[in-house]
Amino acid sequence: MTDLATARTPGQREAPRPATHKGRDAYLDNAKFLALLLVVCGHTWGTVSGHSRALTTAYEFVYLFHMPVFIVVSGYLSRSFSGRPDQWKRLVTGVFAPYLIVQVLFTLWSNQLSGTHTPFWLLDPKYHLWFLPALLVWRVTTPLWKALRPPLGLGLALGGALVSGTYELGPTFDGARILQFLPFFVLGLYLRPEHFQRLQAFRAGRPAAVVLFAATAALLYWRGRHLNLNWLLHNYDHHALYVSYWKWAAGSLGLTAVALVLGAAFLALVPTRHTWFTGMGSRSLCTYLLHPFVTVGGGLLGWWAHPFWWTAPGKVLITGIAFALATVLSTVVAQRVLRPVLEPNLSWMFTPAPKAPIG
Repeated sequence: MTDLATARTPGQREAPRPATHKGRDAYLDNAKFLALLLVVCGHTWGTVSGHSRALTTAYEFVYLFHMPVFIVVSGYLSRSFSGRPDQWKRLVTGVFAPYLIVQVLFTLWSNQLSGTHTPFWLLDPKYHLWFLPALLVWRVTTPLWKALRPPLGLGLALGGALVSGTYELGPTFDGARILQFLPFFVLGLYLRPEHFQRLQAFRAGRPAAVVLFAATAALLYWRGRHLNLNWLLHNYDHHALYVSYWKWAAGSLGLTAVALVLGAAFLALVPTRHTWFTGMGSRSLCTYLLHPFVTVGGGLLGWWAHPFWWTAPGKVLITGIAFALATVLSTVVAQRVLRPVLEPNLSWMFTPAPKAPIG
């Protein structure tokens, strides 16, 4: 009897077994690092994209899908959350504490470089930090989404995203982003290993992904200058984008569909084997939290204003800087140095786990 999860059709090759290293799934770690690399590249390109059509196209391209695919993978890796004490402890030490620490550090850093005195405000995430409170909210609600049938759960998540476009939710934890990216997290919760295996097993998947990426980039280069980039941030209601609600809803649904298609293409291209960057995918927190100190800090210092960055060598170099920044911050050495600062030992806050009975 053939298992439907592994059945082969004429357009498929045998599904590869995910490579593992020390109990981790190499494919997922590869996907996390490559998606994070796109995040760093996007933030770096955004500093000079206004002066270069090529970099603007690259910026628009990655913003179509890089956060959705990163959030889908985050949802998939959150499937085991059930509210156990050890999981709550991990949320506090691995999500809330880093958010609080970097929120303070980034406020002080940007104030020092810009010469301003922006006050610290816990509920208004700085720049990239919106993702941590969003992840906290999404993960806390995971048991609810898992209790619902997938069609109903996805429908409710998508409904919440559409409701967010009716009025301005304000800066509190970037509530619009929490709702508008929620469907991608919920989708990740409902995915299973066989879904990724089928994607990898589809013989035409990788060639089709390359063609799709090339066509999308060409279309953006041709027509992207007419695109309002605020649409890609998933953080605005229809008033802020100066369109009717129905146009906003249609545009948001269209962008969601595009993100899913491009995200699937991206995942089809992710290698399943263990590579030189696989281990870096397990060390994504430091990279995500700290790279804006260079990208945004460089902008405040005027580094990216030099016309050199608008030249062909400059575009290559700034891309190389983004790649190097993501790589260095994801190394074992960087984690050993930075993790005690970003994720301090907070065991004193929690009751000790009960000891297993003897005998």
